[in-house]
Amino acid sequence: MSAFDKFKDEYIAWTEVKGSDWEALRKRREIMEKMKKRRHKLAAITRKNQYILSENLDLKLIENIYEALGSIPNALPDLFRNLGSAVNNFLQKDKTVKK
Repeated sequence: MSAFDKFKDEYIAWTEVKGSDWEALRKRREIMEKMKKRRHKLAAITRKNQYILSENLDLKLIENIYEALGSIPNALPDLFRNLGSAVNNFLQKDKTVKK
């Protein structure tokens, strides 16, 4: 069961506690504490995954842009004389970083 599903189940349990007596209040507080801990775990997972995704997606996007740019010098060699070497330099550096 995922952390989100556990949080959802705890929330459902929290909403199902009926009454306003001390036992109901204690039970709601107990479940609320579990939900807070779970929420912090979910936030940490989200931050970690967001960083990983943003880093990888940004690099992949840049790599795709440079690969697309690599075909331009063949089509217009007089207009973009230095673009081909710049693209090749980037792609070579990118390969050494990935190793």
